[in-house]
Amino acid sequence: MLARCLRAANTLVVGPVTLNTPEVPQRNRQQQAVYAKCDNTKISNLAFAHPKDALLEQAREAFSELELGIGDYGQYLVNAAFGKQTLGLLHSAEREIMSGKREVRAALKRL
Repeated sequence: MLARCLRAANTLVVGPVTLNTPEVPQRNRQQQAVYAKCDNTKISNLAFAHPKDALLEQAREAFSELELGIGDYGQYLVNAAFGKQTLGLLHSAEREIMSGKREVRAALKRL
């Protein structure tokens, strides 16, 4: 689960897009595919079923951070599709994705 999401997130190109160009829907489709692979429902259910497992909880938090960043990037792309350049949201998404990737890598090593 974690490794699959991390591999998908590593393929995601995160950065500014030119408004009202074919680049916006292309990146949006890519983001949606990665977001679908990073659904944290399964790991959340597993973590809640084993509340005393600290490593599993840390992995869930890392996974959630990455998913949040990918979701924020998706919102940035939606805004770009409507002609709004929300660079603050883009930078926030970039930070969350980088932090999430780092945390997921560390979680994978611990598990």
